[in-house]
Amino acid sequence: MSSLTDDLLIEILTRMSDYRDCPFYYRDLAKFPSYDLFSEASKILHGQSSTRTTSPGKYLDFLGWPNPIVRASDKDLLLLERTPLQFYICNPLTKQSVALPEAPPCKYLSFGFVCESNGGSTSTSTSTSTSTSTSTSVVIKYRVVLITSRCNNWQFPNVMFSFSSETGEWKQLRPSFRKRKRNRLFQSLLNWDDKGIVCNGVMYRLLSYYYKKYEAIVAFDPFEVEKRACRFISFPAECYHGIERKRGVPCLGLVRGRLRLSLSFWYGTEPGFTLKAWELSLRHDDPDHHQDTWALVQNVKVNVTLNLAVMTYLIGLHPEDADVFFFLDEKAGIIYNYQSGKDGFEKVGDILDRTESFYSVQVFTLAHPWLPTKIPALPTLPRV
Repeated sequence: MSSLTDDLLIEILTRMSDYRDCPFYYRDLAKFPSYDLFSEASKILHGQSSTRTTSPGKYLDFLGWPNPIVRASDKDLLLLERTPLQFYICNPLTKQSVALPEAPPCKYLSFGFVCESNGGSTSTSTSTSTSTSTSTSVVIKYRVVLITSRCNNWQFPNVMFSFSSETGEWKQLRPSFRKRKRNRLFQSLLNWDDKGIVCNGVMYRLLSYYYKKYEAIVAFDPFEVEKRACRFISFPAECYHGIERKRGVPCLGLVRGRLRLSLSFWYGTEPGFTLKAWELSLRHDDPDHHQDTWALVQNVKVNVTLNLAVMTYLIGLHPEDADVFFFLDEKAGIIYNYQSGKDGFEKVGDILDRTESFYSVQVFTLAHPWLPTKIPALPTLPRV
């Protein structure tokens, strides 16, 4: 054990669900007396808690305010809404949260959050006469993106705002677009789906040419919005014709760090439905995405009753297990998971709050790195 460096030991501890399972001698652990990372909340995150609660609010009770709304996620951080104009960045594992300045007064319809690591980590040490406390974490910078359909007095008919962790300020964004067929249509933020994912620092949204009929994907880098145009990615060819186009419900997901598009659709009176998934291989040297390729990675028949096939739709993909998909029964308010190759669904849980439209239900993933992400303090702005 003496050959282990402190940094390596911390990395090992961070990946464990309970420090009591650690095989190291106590004298090795004594250097790190803060066990917040291995609390009951940590065990819940690792799926090992024996005292799970059925109330989703309990998970974020440490915030000290009721009914936080999760709006977006990236890595191990969440974007939370406290009020329509008050947002927080939160690490639920370390229980750190940072309040953002009040957002511009608008009615926001879509939310995005992208964080970018600086490629390093910070380590701080505090010593007293009786103990030494050491903490190590990854430091990041981030952007919060809000898309709205209107602002005060309809001054801005359709706008996007971004918050920068480096400046501590909100500003209006004006994304640019490359020339493309139907370009004017896709430039309208109203055609950007209100749900999306983040992959390698880039936001991805589905695009529709009329209500919920999806046509393509838009890729948007909030860190490079003034330097790079938004990029359009076409669907796999199969999605533009036949039953896939007529009844298919697309869903974007991130699986093992790769962008995937999944589609579920059912046939007439036949029981069950078909589930397909494609994985995208991006050509970063091709700004127009003409050489991006989709590879079909899933094509299965899901054996469920016709009633369940009609009432359920795909809402998310598992971030690590490529064979697991999440579905929502919008009538019963039940979330299921389905594992490729198995018959039927497995119930995950019920939606307790039935006041909102089920279409607003989203799956947010938390991918815990070796070291927890530290949310940087916001810069102090000069008083006006």
